Amino acid sequence: MVSQNLQFNQHLNWSEKRRRGKNTNPEIINGAHVPIISTQLWEDVQQKKRKRSYRPTQSDKPFILSKLLRCPICGHGMVSGKSNGNYRFYQCGQYKAKGSTACKPNSINADVA
Repeated sequence: MVSQNLQFNQHLNWSEKRRRGKNTNPEIINGAHVPIISTQLWEDVQQKKRKRSYRPTQSDKPFILSKLLRCPICGHGMVSGKSNGNYRFYQCGQYKAKGSTACKPNSINADVA
């Protein structure tokens, strides 16, 4: 059995106030339960997750025109992209986020821009 305190009703009037309506007396319940996986397995997975997380590499040539350039079709901001590690370009942010149903890539070479 694992015992863990759980909090409920931390917010009042959630639908009207969102996170602003804090409850000063939330319900605290002892959540005693049988774990589905062992504690050792949990810790091993968490350690692997921390190990795999990475900080994106910083470019020696920054994309200074991101969101300043506009897509000629939809008007959305152009965002950075890389291909094969050395070809830098800007493409429509709407296309990058939602795919070909939203817009076309409208790519432009970053060094030319």
